[in-house]
Amino acid sequence: MLSPRTIRLLLRHFDALDDVVASRLTRKRPWQEEALTGLLCDLLDAETQEEERVSYTLSQLLEDLGKTDEPVGVNLRVDTHQYPKHLERWVTQSDFGLIINYQDQFDRSLSTSTSWLMQAKRLFPSKSGHYDTNSKFESINQDQHKRMQLLREWAGEDFIRYFLYCPRPKKLDPTVRESLNHARTKALSGEIFDYTLGLELRDDLLSDSPTIASGLFVASLEDTPKNLIQTHEAIFGRVTPFSWFLVQHIASARSSRRGVHASPESVRATSRTQRGKDIERLVRGDHRVLNGFDLPENMSGESPPNVLPAHTIEISVICGLDRH
Repeated sequence: MLSPRTIRLLLRHFDALDDVVASRLTRKRPWQEEALTGLLCDLLDAETQEEERVSYTLSQLLEDLGKTDEPVGVNLRVDTHQYPKHLERWVTQSDFGLIINYQDQFDRSLSTSTSWLMQAKRLFPSKSGHYDTNSKFESINQDQHKRMQLLREWAGEDFIRYFLYCPRPKKLDPTVRESLNHARTKALSGEIFDYTLGLELRDDLLSDSPTIASGLFVASLEDTPKNLIQTHEAIFGRVTPFSWFLVQHIASARSSRRGVHASPESVRATSRTQRGKDIERLVRGDHRVLNGFDLPENMSGESPPNVLPAHTIEISVICGLDRH
């Protein structure tokens, strides 16, 4: 269980990483998914954060967390995987695994862990060379999408998401920013803010630089947004800003979740069945788990699903006496 102050600090840190990665999309030559994912992984290193001039670094976060009686520690880790050559067709360099851990040393029943496989896609500028509300995720492939759905259904675990790279609204033309702001406001107009995450969301909406006006999003396989305006229209429904996705799962032990934060599209618990354990191994890049996977015939052959991540990001938050 985290305090409102800690939630705000975590959001601030992960939003700062979002800002650096998303800025690569507004360069003269926008970065590709593989390079963007590589940068995101690099930014989990404290030294790289200093080099990239992250506005709120891990060192600053840990320093601020240490100023109160709430004993919270944060650990960021990235593993890059090397696979045998015969498994290369099962890997895509833009994919990564994501594991989110929350350990409560005061009340172990509140500890949680979730594992995800992320398929990265970036937004493409329109024909004018600029981003507008109709800019599309042109690399989303329907055959690949169907294989992802089949894998999820076969596994019996909702562990696959799109990871969408977009420019942040503040870097876009005023008319585009205004349209995106209206879309987010409309999407959240029916919210009730009388709970911890909801109150933080309310304060975020009142801020001059809201973290929900982000560039990195996690999206469901159902009704995946096709363009930029749809991404912001579906916020906290089928689409969640990356920083909020992390905090939702860290704070997911709270039984009083309501509103958008209880959405099954955004928050789930990792299954403790054998299949759930196998999925965590897969997300961690343990290719040996494939030996025990009896994959359906239509998911193998010449076009296997991309189930082996090039990288695995593990984010752990510990509430208790151990800050390390």
